[in-house]
Amino acid sequence: MVACGEWIVKEEILPDALLREFLLGKVGDEERVRIESLFLTDPEAREKILVIEQELTEDYLEDSLSAEDREKFLSRYGQTAA
Repeated sequence: MVACGEWIVKEEILPDALLREFLLGKVGDEERVRIESLFLTDPEAREKILVIEQELTEDYLEDSLSAEDREKFLSRYGQTAA
């Protein structure tokens, strides 16, 4: 279920902005562990995170990320074979 840029999974709300920050490594350890746990245990959450990851990749390719986010994106995704 999607409502105004938020995903509701397992009774939890995952705003798009939070998922983007998670994917860029900009969240604290507690939040990171919570989202990683949802990714591993909830197929709906996993799908939502993958959708946001794809959007983030498209934003990078379209050069629409801020300088800070572009740097974080490259540090996290620039070293992969893909």
